[in-house]
Amino acid sequence: MQFTAHAYDPPSGWMYGFPKPWPRNLVRTQENIRAQLVKDGYRGDLDLAARHCRFIGTPFPYEDWIEAVDEQMIKLYGVRLDELPDWMSRDAYEDGMSPVEAAYECAEQVGLYETLKDEL
Repeated sequence: MQFTAHAYDPPSGWMYGFPKPWPRNLVRTQENIRAQLVKDGYRGDLDLAARHCRFIGTPFPYEDWIEAVDEQMIKLYGVRLDELPDWMSRDAYEDGMSPVEAAYECAEQVGLYETLKDEL
């Protein structure tokens, strides 16, 4: 399944004409978000905006999205979502995170990185 963000909106983006279209094939990394913000005329705090930028456009329902997140968790970490503590999945979905981004967010929220580090 593929998630596509159609537009993005940084904090106080309305002051700079946001939301604006997100480039179709541009991966949403912090570096790319900052670069796109500059390109699109954003003049606020770039680091803050990149961390709290809202992406608009979720082309499939929550149930399909969470299934895609589960697939990414298995691929990236070898664990299923039902094996982990609860995390703010609905917030991630409504914020427009892709399943890959949500898998990283889930791992961070539930402390998976620390658990894996302790096991090494």
